[in-house]
Amino acid sequence: MARHWSCNPIVLIVLAGWLGAAQGVAAAPIVEGHMEWKPDTCLPVDVNNVTLRLEVATDSSETLNLNPDAAVKAGLRPRGLERFIFATERLEAIDRSIEISGHVRTLPVRIAGQALQRAPVIWHQQTRISASCDGFVSIWLFAAPRITLLQPAAPPPTREASLELASDGQWIPDYAGRVELDGDSLRAAIDLTVPDTVVNAAAAQLLERNDRLRRSGVIALHAVRYGLTRAAERAELVGYSPLGLRLPEVFVHGERRTEPATTSAPPEGVAPGEVAPVTVQGRRSKPLDPPALTLGYKAVANCRSLTFDRTTHTVTLACAD
Repeated sequence: MARHWSCNPIVLIVLAGWLGAAQGVAAAPIVEGHMEWKPDTCLPVDVNNVTLRLEVATDSSETLNLNPDAAVKAGLRPRGLERFIFATERLEAIDRSIEISGHVRTLPVRIAGQALQRAPVIWHQQTRISASCDGFVSIWLFAAPRITLLQPAAPPPTREASLELASDGQWIPDYAGRVELDGDSLRAAIDLTVPDTVVNAAAAQLLERNDRLRRSGVIALHAVRYGLTRAAERAELVGYSPLGLRLPEVFVHGERRTEPATTSAPPEGVAPGEVAPVTVQGRRSKPLDPPALTLGYKAVANCRSLTFDRTTHTVTLACAD
């Protein structure tokens, strides 16, 4: 997921069922660097002295991202030149990037009762980026040097695996590591805000060259970040378990010239025609990105704990075989 400054957007209309506020999601406490975690867990975070509930983002650095209604609750309003284009999903198939317009401001924040600090807060006026919480908070903003996310329902661990992460150098960097593949390697990230594991076009080519990918030929919609869904091909890995994880399936983001543009997925009961704009930037053809794999939360369902070390930028998984 590339993020960068951009200009001259054109408007794409997408469904906006995500705009309704999420209800009834419990907040999780942090105790001595540990917290129980499951998908859609929300943390209490004070922004502008207003308590919000935010999901934990594990693959980006030191920012908070807020839904439109959460930004209003926190008293945030557009001001001057702070608006920018927040690129969230590159669609190689149609030579475009889906980009969401946002605003950014450095504000005092307090995460789960920890010490007050100042951090970049990004908010979106028209697109709900989290369906279950008020937005995202990066795990790399937490005060403890190590944060362990615990999944008590997972089976007892029988092994550990570690992934050393490095920033991609962007203004809002992604953190990712490398996993080996038959003498080659893939860029690998863990994104606990989405369920599915994704391989990009270059990774699919590399996996197929090594007879490690079996395509189904079935195209299905699956969730990507920021309240969007995308059409991609279902596939399975053959004799390959990155970080020792057995993945039930992966989604291949390939070069399909007829692939539909990304759209926001409305929840049940939303009437047709309820829409909100996001911005799209047209792009010329370019070489494929380097081979990359993004692990969603289904991939770590058998992991009792995930420990993120802020000093070494390493994540350690304790999982069952």
